[in-house]
Formats: sequence, C-alpha cells, structure tokens
Amino acid sequence: MSSAEPPAPESARSLDRAWTYTLSGTLLPVAAGLGLALAIADPTDGDGDAMAGLALMAGGLFIGPSLGHVYLGDERRTLIGLGIRGGGIALAVAGFAASRDGDEFFAGVGEFIGLSLVGFAIGTVYSFATLDDSAYEREVAVVPGVGPGGAPALTVSARF
Repeated sequence: MSSAEPPAPESARSLDRAWTYTLSGTLLPVAAGLGLALAIADPTDGDGDAMAGLALMAGGLFIGPSLGHVYLGDERRTLIGLGIRGGGIALAVAGFAASRDGDEFFAGVGEFIGLSLVGFAIGTVYSFATLDDSAYEREVAVVPGVGPGGAPALTVSARF
C-alpha cells in the first residue's frame, strides 16, 4: 500500500456480505416455509398442519430484510424497518381476527388487510433501500500516523 493511499477502516463491514445476509435471511426462510407448508398440508383435514411452514415464512419476511442492518451495526434502521413491518403484520392479524368474529367494523376486511400488507411491503423496501447508506456511514476511520518531516498527523479514510 502506498503512503498516498489511506488505510482501510478497521471496522468496515462488507456491503456485499450485508446484502447476502439480507437476501438469504429473507428468501431462504420463505422458500423453506413454503416447501414445509406444501409438504405437510392436508387440505382435507383442516387442522392447520401448514402453520409451521407459514410461521417460518412470516419470520423470514419480518426479520430477514433487517439482517444486513444488524450486520452493519445500524440499530436505528434495523428498528425502523422492524417497526414498520411489525405494524403492518399487526394490522393484518387484527383485521383478520376481527373479521372472523363477525365484527361489523371490519366488514371490508379484504381492503384492510391489503392496506396493512402495503405497510409491510413499505417496511421491506425501506430496509432494502437504506442498506447502502448504513454501510457507507460506517466506513470512516481516523488513524494516527506520521506526516511530512516526521510530524504527527491523522489519516482519515472514508467511503462515500
């Protein structure tokens, strides 16, 4: 490494690895959960055998999009994404539960659940869209060094 090139930040995390965690943490549980739900579901018995697969899918959709932020150490964006998705899921569950109880307020439950799933999708898009920002904000390092003539100096390394 030449003296003109600043050192790499010691705490820098790989954006590619963050994307790998985000995408694999989302898509693998969804695929496994779908496979599990389809493999064990018996549509004739109606006892909900597919719930384990659906729970695995829901977990992947809820947590997976934030795994890259967790890896990069961005707690704020992790919690914002989880909060938006959690709110969407809570609204969908509340609407579905109320509609099964025959509550007149939720007569248009399809629209209610649809809107809450839009909120869930917004939370997922938020996590994907802000992942690059999380990586770049954390790739800054200040390293003590020696400047021209042996004078003490600081070397700043940043990636924008």
